[in-house]
Amino acid sequence: MRVIAASLSLFLALFLAGCSATGSVKYDANLSKFKTVYFADDISLFDQKYLPTVAHRLEQDGFKVVSKSEAIQPSLMCKFVIDQSNVFGFRVHVSLWDGNDMLAVAEAKNNGWGTAIAGETAAQNLVASALDELDKQLQQAKMNPHN
Repeated sequence: MRVIAASLSLFLALFLAGCSATGSVKYDANLSKFKTVYFADDISLFDQKYLPTVAHRLEQDGFKVVSKSEAIQPSLMCKFVIDQSNVFGFRVHVSLWDGNDMLAVAEAKNNGWGTAIAGETAAQNLVASALDELDKQLQQAKMNPHN
């Protein structure tokens, strides 16, 4: 029985590990002037369960997460979306906006059987990967000599 459980765990780990993350920050973005972040109004009910995780990470990056009505300008808007293109593929997208200008974006994708077998775990792992990538992009923006 332990052999079967270990084999199944290894099988799931291999299929869930196949994610990729990418991100970027606008070349001349000066993120240091932004102290507060609020979430976009159009985040789906399904995706809202991940907002506490996203908020916590944004706070670790030095932002105060507030409601839209509490946002003091200048403030960033955070968009967060999980797309499931098919039973085998998830894409997590998180981005920070100043009005209509996207300043930072990170995405994580996973295509494979692991997504179909353990969708919730795959989504949680992709959220973490996208937030790790956003952290990396925000750190690079802080070191940008053009800011």
